Amino acid sequence: MSGTSEAQKPVQFHLTWRDAYQSNQGTRVPADLMVESVRHAADYGADSFQIGGGTFFAQFCANGRNPYKEIELIGDHFKHAPGSTTALYRSACGMSTNLQSLDTHRDVLTLLGKNGVQKILNFHGMNDAKMTAFVPSLLREINQRHGLQMEAVGTVCVQTNDLENPERGEALALKVQKDCEFAEELVRQGHTGIYIKNANGVLDPVYTGALVQALRSRLGPEIEIGLHVHDTYGLAASNYIEAIKAGVSSVDVLPAALSGGTAQISLENLIYFMREMNDSAVVSRIPEINLPAIKEDEYSAYFVRGLYSDGEMPYDPQALELAKKAGAAGGAIGVLKKMEMITLVYKALGTEDWGTVRDELYRVKAQIREKLGYPTNVTPYEMMLDVQAAQSLIGMSKGRNALEILHPMTLDYLTGKWGRVSDRVDPDLQARALVARGLDAPLAAPDVAVLPSTKDAARAEMAEAGSRRFREHELLTAAVAGGFGKKYVLGVRDMTVRASEVPELKFPLQEGGRMAPVVPLMFAAVYKAQEAYKLRNGFFVGVQGADRRAEQIEAEIEDILEEIPVVLKQNGLSKRPLGRTLSEINFYMSGMARKLGVDEDFDPAIKGVVPIMHVSKLIGDVSIYDIQFFLEQEARDFRDGLGEVFGWTANSPHQQAIARHMRQIAARHQQQADHSSDGMSYPALDADQV
Repeated sequence: MSGTSEAQKPVQFHLTWRDAYQSNQGTRVPADLMVESVRHAADYGADSFQIGGGTFFAQFCANGRNPYKEIELIGDHFKHAPGSTTALYRSACGMSTNLQSLDTHRDVLTLLGKNGVQKILNFHGMNDAKMTAFVPSLLREINQRHGLQMEAVGTVCVQTNDLENPERGEALALKVQKDCEFAEELVRQGHTGIYIKNANGVLDPVYTGALVQALRSRLGPEIEIGLHVHDTYGLAASNYIEAIKAGVSSVDVLPAALSGGTAQISLENLIYFMREMNDSAVVSRIPEINLPAIKEDEYSAYFVRGLYSDGEMPYDPQALELAKKAGAAGGAIGVLKKMEMITLVYKALGTEDWGTVRDELYRVKAQIREKLGYPTNVTPYEMMLDVQAAQSLIGMSKGRNALEILHPMTLDYLTGKWGRVSDRVDPDLQARALVARGLDAPLAAPDVAVLPSTKDAARAEMAEAGSRRFREHELLTAAVAGGFGKKYVLGVRDMTVRASEVPELKFPLQEGGRMAPVVPLMFAAVYKAQEAYKLRNGFFVGVQGADRRAEQIEAEIEDILEEIPVVLKQNGLSKRPLGRTLSEINFYMSGMARKLGVDEDFDPAIKGVVPIMHVSKLIGDVSIYDIQFFLEQEARDFRDGLGEVFGWTANSPHQQAIARHMRQIAARHQQQADHSSDGMSYPALDADQV
């Protein structure tokens, strides 16, 4: 452990709010709904927020939204939050997936600065120092011209899935040495801090601890070191804990309602795991976070997340293992289905099942990574791997080899158009790419300062559509967002562009519907059930107390389920309508839980049983006959085919629970009959009819 004072300070929590919506929802959520999820952000006690960069430009255009207005709305929301605001920047690509010229970079960085971004997290996926050098000096120029105070933080991109070999110790030490040398070069370029970025969630905690300790020793206490790890495969907590022991300055986390999936770990889980370590070097570094303020936003965040839940990958251990072998990163898992070639992949495989297509893409992706030299799974390299896997699948369906046809993005990578090529790439494959591009050797690292203006190129391309005069912001949009940007700009001009609709809930859940008041509670309960299920299923690697943490979350679920009938009652539902509505809520929650990969045998919360039990707590307003009616209706619905629709068998936990409750009601009914003082006759109930 480092002996510097930095290792004794509470670790800073950097909330990667951008990644919450990029990784899990593919940046489809409009900015107004995004900021709705963090209304009380200024009170959280977080040290910084990541509010921009990544796909927060092209994807706004792809969804028919004005990127300038979206970025302005986000910046305005966070301007009062204490601490710093950051944006992720792909060095020579910026917020694009293609190389951009200096004038375009200047405009994009100025736009970010004017909308409140203070730190630019500058990275090149293959750690090419020649590609990152221009950003610090360009920021100084922009600051002076516009009175801004942005600074560049140098980023080291890391992953260790290819270190699993007999010489792991030696390979790890060499990697630490190489990454430290790159970090030192970033500091010499003028970067004021170091950001360790792991995009694919595959990282060895031993390596992480060694890297942070080495960086802390070599760079000194004045350089802040941040760590960004996706929790796609349950490795974030163990990596963060090792880094915290080694003296890391900050770690990237999210509030529970925005966390998990292919984004970052929840800060609540991380705090819990840190306490469970029972190690003073870890416990003493737990930061002060205003959890009640985060709780204020919880239902809003779960509601927005639930609206866009179809973009998330279900929790499926087998599928995750395939994805891990492919090194699949972040949001790529959720948005693979949006690839332009995906229709051809379905056709090539002869299936309409998305899960089958996804898994086959991962198998091929794992197969081709070695020959491509294990490029870092971060955009644009991650996107290149995805489209090449799709191209390979299509070719393989026609009898070709996996890499017989190289996608244009793969040719760009292999010929050095994006900068450094892995020194582990297959030489024969690279030679083929060079021939295809008419080159004798890989291209030298491109100099952003001498690249032709990408705004001028965008102007020329759009002129072909009949338009001649464009404003600066239109040219910038077209340059940065590529095809999406050009389509958006031209669509605005001819008034054909339409913003993508916010997903509609089914009728009873819509505004004005019977269930509308409790939809956020329903979504919260299901997502919490998924988290508890993952904890019980050993998803989080190298941590202590997972079962106890699951118990805490299950208690939260119980509280939510107790609240649902109370809220419905307050909104005017009682007796049979209340029971019927709870029955429908059971169906919706069970269906959503299964879509998120939760086994219905796992927890009563997602068997659709617990709300039934809570009806009995309202016995003063709901008579025993109403409960009987409700349960009998449940049984009839099952016999009428709803059980088949929702995947329940005749002996499923749900149907067993209905029968159990019917027997309980029958027994209570008989007890009333035995002790009746009104002289009335109570007919016996036959629970066996269920």
